[in-house]
Amino acid sequence: MNRSLATLITTALTLLSAPLQAEDLLEVTHYALEQDQQLAISRLDLSIQQEQQYQAGALLLPALSTAASYKYGDNSRYADQNRTAAYSFNLTQSLYRPELQKQLEKTVVLTQERELVLNLTQQQLLLRVANAYFDQLSAEDSLQLAQQEHNAIAEQLKQIRQKYDVGSVSMIDLQEVQARFDLVNAQQISAKAAVSNSRELLFEMVNRDLSALQPLTTELTTELLLAPSATDSANSVEPWIKQAINNNIELQQLEKQLRSATLSTEIAQSAYHPKVDLVAQLASSDNSNSNYGSDSDSYSVGIQATLPLFNGGSTRSKVAQARLQRVRIEAQQEQKKRSTIKIIRSNYLAIQTAIELVKAQTQAQLSAQSAFHATRSGIEVGTRTTADLLDAQRELYSTQRDLARSKYELILAQLNLKQSAGVLSLADIEGVNRLLDYSPLKHVVGR
Repeated sequence: MNRSLATLITTALTLLSAPLQAEDLLEVTHYALEQDQQLAISRLDLSIQQEQQYQAGALLLPALSTAASYKYGDNSRYADQNRTAAYSFNLTQSLYRPELQKQLEKTVVLTQERELVLNLTQQQLLLRVANAYFDQLSAEDSLQLAQQEHNAIAEQLKQIRQKYDVGSVSMIDLQEVQARFDLVNAQQISAKAAVSNSRELLFEMVNRDLSALQPLTTELTTELLLAPSATDSANSVEPWIKQAINNNIELQQLEKQLRSATLSTEIAQSAYHPKVDLVAQLASSDNSNSNYGSDSDSYSVGIQATLPLFNGGSTRSKVAQARLQRVRIEAQQEQKKRSTIKIIRSNYLAIQTAIELVKAQTQAQLSAQSAFHATRSGIEVGTRTTADLLDAQRELYSTQRDLARSKYELILAQLNLKQSAGVLSLADIEGVNRLLDYSPLKHVVGR
């Protein structure tokens, strides 16, 4: 065989035998930032609002228009044919239009609000991706443990049948193992469905097939699971509340809406004021009639003022409506402030609970493992039954699932707290990403 061909085949076999390159949380997040449609819609909303801001500014600039006409008339019984050509240039520049200036200020505020909405949408996306990522890992954990339990019980069922055939165990023992096998088989089917559902949620956000997800490293303590910024305020929730009052995006949105409502009131009040414009015109006409025709050129420059006197009370009503809208937003601000404080306290408590839960689940897994080994030894000496072993085995797999899930919940609780405080960023995702296990793949996702 040609040496170069042999080398090529060897390289290809090596690549095929190597594990697939897994995608971690940071990569999946970048995919979502590029593909998520909610974020794309929010970006478009901002662009639309920026155009509206430009349009509001254009109303304060000079407006120049032109008009032209050509007329032909034939009344040969009384006069010759008549041709008239005319054109004009018209210029208008607002001099005193307070409502236009206030409208421009309002569109600037609304643009700032749309920027806040975009920021909020991005933070929510970071949180949604993290939730979907760890939901996928949790579903795969459940499936993997269900398969392990299924295989273990299948082996036990095989052994118990052999013992039953030789008469060393009763029918009751065989039926107990068979019933547990059937139950685990149903749980395995349910776990497979959960993996598929969580996979579809990820696909919706990233719009691509994910070959694999990096799992959390197994050697994680609560100290490693807690990001530095979360432990800084571990002894008090008050710094988080203060941070949320200053940075919560929804509170900032309401602040912009309050400013917008104030400007709406001023815009409505400006209807009481006069409107003053500078107007200028240059006109020219050419009439070909020999008897009556004439050419003319004219120009004019002047100031035009309009003062509203009475419009049926519409202006008064609009001012009252704008003031009521402002009062309504103030009430919303207070409501949101109270709600934010409640959410911060709840998320902070969730972190403290998750910390204790990880510790408790770690101890529960150790205890369940010891109980399983003790039960298996008890069967060998005849002090424990097959049912006892099945219960101990089920408890062991259950504690393993619960421990993995409690670690995910601790991470997500931290991200929830930061998002509710308005400070969640890509740097936080990078911090979580460092907790992943980059050893050979354990979790595989495919469509």
